[in-house]
Amino acid sequence: MSAGTGVEHSEFNHLKNAETNILQIWIFPDEQNVQPRYDQQYFDEHQRVNQWQYLVSNEFPGAMRIHQNATISRAKLEKNEQLEYELVQQGNGVYLFLIDGEIKINDEQIKKRDAVGIEQIDTFTVEAKDDSDVLCIEVPMN
Repeated sequence: MSAGTGVEHSEFNHLKNAETNILQIWIFPDEQNVQPRYDQQYFDEHQRVNQWQYLVSNEFPGAMRIHQNATISRAKLEKNEQLEYELVQQGNGVYLFLIDGEIKINDEQIKKRDAVGIEQIDTFTVEAKDDSDVLCIEVPMN
């Protein structure tokens, strides 16, 4: 969703007998007063097994567009797999959120629903200590 010049929005659980978990992510736009819009797209989860699947980006075909030099990607890593992330845009930083599982970045252990901020490096490696679902949010730091 791009709020642009303003929107009204609400969310609720459509499932009558199950819990729903959502993440609401806000990224400042690179320009003001744009036309509000809403996009929804299905992404095949098999396309993210042991690789980055680009969900939101202006750089990758098939990704949803954003009014910012930002990229949101996701990977489902199998236990003991490693995956390198390379910044899409130099100078950006990364907010890495672990949806499920357990990973290691350098010497940092990260567990389910934990997050880590990464900046001032161009690449890093994610090592899965267990089957893991990783969300990577790359944004400008200025």
